[in-house]
Amino acid sequence: MKIIGAGHIKDLCAGAAFLATGGGGDPYVSQLLAEQLLEKYGAATLISPEDLADDAFVVSIGMVGAPTVTLEQLPTEEEAIGALNKYEEITGKKIDAVIPFEV
Repeated sequence: MKIIGAGHIKDLCAGAAFLATGGGGDPYVSQLLAEQLLEKYGAATLISPEDLADDAFVVSIGMVGAPTVTLEQLPTEEEAIGALNKYEEITGKKIDAVIPFEV
């Protein structure tokens, strides 16, 4: 388990941009959103897959499409929360963890 705080975000976004395979746009947009969410909700906990129960409900969310759209309308937490809530509504299960679908 590792705790991710505001001090990690700039390096995390730079590393993700370096390793990205699909474009993804300016990492600064993601950096701003991550910093805002950490300020609002506190640090994030990264866990190892081995720490999850065998029957854990793990979902993946993310943005797809042209990254230029994020320059016109910055992403907010509402999109992610809406997707997570819809997963739970449709399946009737509580989400145990979220996994990224790309770097």
